[in-house]
Amino acid sequence: MTCRPYSRKTLRSCFASGLGIIPAGLSTNAMAKVDICNRSGHAMSVAISYTPRDPAGVSTGGHRGTTTEGWWKLANGECAKVSDIHAGNHWLYIRGTSRSEVFEGNSMLCVHDDAFTISQQFKRSGDGCGRDQYIARFKLVNTDGIGANFRFTIT
Repeated sequence: MTCRPYSRKTLRSCFASGLGIIPAGLSTNAMAKVDICNRSGHAMSVAISYTPRDPAGVSTGGHRGTTTEGWWKLANGECAKVSDIHAGNHWLYIRGTSRSEVFEGNSMLCVHDDAFTISQQFKRSGDGCGRDQYIARFKLVNTDGIGANFRFTIT
């Protein structure tokens, strides 16, 4: 088929026929993303942590570790893509800080003052972190039943 511009019918047909040539090996993660939006009323620095969920019928007892990343600087009202993970396949934890507020939970992880990516295990009271790192608390957010894309808003 010849695809000529300016013909809507031809373009639709060309597009539809082109769908059949998409490589089968494309990862579904290529289309996945996690966005964080800041509606806190203040500029905020945000960090995330994500842990792969165990497949159905399998349990690693949470010993696979987690990846923690930060910091994204978000003005009030701003949203940013923070990850390409498939949100429904991960446990997701978020921490946000501003000059006057902290968005946090009970999950303790090591962070760094500058941009960072840390592969680690969750911490307990009294545990230490690596050089130039400190323990910060993250909030587990509900991604049960979520598909590949997820948007979380800090208010």
